Amino acid sequence: MLAVPGCPNTPLVQRRITAALAGRPAVVELVEVADEAEAVRRGMTGSPTVLLGGVDPFASRRRGRSRPPGHDGLPDRTA
Repeated sequence: MLAVPGCPNTPLVQRRITAALAGRPAVVELVEVADEAEAVRRGMTGSPTVLLGGVDPFASRRRGRSRPPGHDGLPDRTA
């Protein structure tokens, strides 16, 4: 998972990943991205960005969409 330092959504995404794994073994790494150049190099599409095998499976849902008031900006649990 890629995130900017202090991203308010990082803890929620971490909890959702843990819940989705349901005890299955997996390596989950949090990488704090310090600047825009690093974000581009790593393929970061927002903060946080979850990568599976180096690919952001939610990127197409994120691009060009505004979010309604009160929406946390994260994919729902069914995504």
